Amino acid sequence: MNILFLTCWYPTKEIPSKGIFIKEHAKAIHSAGNKIVVAALNVCWGKSFFEKEIEKFTDENGIETHIIHIRSLFYKWIYVNPFHLYKILKTYCKKNILADFSPALIHSNILSPCAILGDWLAKDLKKPHVITEHWSKVDNYMKKNIFSRYGKRAYQNAKAITVVSGFLKKNIEKYVNDASKIKIVPNVVDTKTFFYKPKIKSDKVIFTAVAHWRPPKEPMLFIEALNKMENKNSILNMVGEGEQLEAIKKLNLNFEIHYHGNIPRTKIAELLWQSDFFLHASQVETFSIVIAEALSTGTPVIASNVGAIPELVNETNGILTNNNPDDWQTAIEQTMNKKFDYARFSGDINSRFSVEKIAGQFNEIYCA
Repeated sequence: MNILFLTCWYPTKEIPSKGIFIKEHAKAIHSAGNKIVVAALNVCWGKSFFEKEIEKFTDENGIETHIIHIRSLFYKWIYVNPFHLYKILKTYCKKNILADFSPALIHSNILSPCAILGDWLAKDLKKPHVITEHWSKVDNYMKKNIFSRYGKRAYQNAKAITVVSGFLKKNIEKYVNDASKIKIVPNVVDTKTFFYKPKIKSDKVIFTAVAHWRPPKEPMLFIEALNKMENKNSILNMVGEGEQLEAIKKLNLNFEIHYHGNIPRTKIAELLWQSDFFLHASQVETFSIVIAEALSTGTPVIASNVGAIPELVNETNGILTNNNPDDWQTAIEQTMNKKFDYARFSGDINSRFSVEKIAGQFNEIYCA
């Protein structure tokens, strides 16, 4: 099947981690025998009033990819205005993609602005429209945004809406007349990168945390918890960048923190194989690919009991905790004293979130 795959979140040379989970979905769809063409709008800050640059290439997965870079001093206004973006997207697609590629279906990612653009383009081309939702801010958008009526219309007009978790499904059901068309299709775990290796014990207890260190993440919860513990023979690996790290670096702590910055996923996997536990503190999560990746390597997870995290973490592979330092300390200490079947829970995660599993789920929805 020919699929025109639309997104406003996608990896770029400047931000290679941006929307990587959407690219993994594209890879899964392509691997199932579909012909997929990606059209990505990258709206970002620029020095001028308006500048457009086109990047066209075939990626490492064999997917034809078009990235329309829009740079402007007023990039925030451009991003939230679907009318202007639709004109750019429609003009580009008709001239550079649709002349040689006839999609059977339009697949959009994230309600605003992309699914709105996809709804309009699908109507213009008289094609069915599938929306994949990852966004934790749908409620806020629907209640406050002046363009929310177009978002609601996109949901109603869609052939199907896929969500990455049961938590997110429940969150958007109230905006969809026919909730039966909402299907759970999780994010993909790259099981060729993140897979089980037996733990090699050392005299140190090694923790790892991976995130973009900005809200809704709450790293101070596990930092304070680790600092209060009697076992001081600990190392914390922190992977990623963000403004929250500045405050942490100023603290006088009684355990080691190693700051790794943004590193390739192969390096993250290596850290996880060396780690005893993975830590993830957040106010909300619609899925949490980093938790799934950690579990895939056989690393137990200690995480906030919020959002979709309970769909991933349970007593067989870690522990959930309330978001306060005392409960975090208790959870860490309890997990350190537990025994786990590392290979078993790694296998469970891989069977649920492999590229083959997700590809099959998307194909079922396309062909329904």
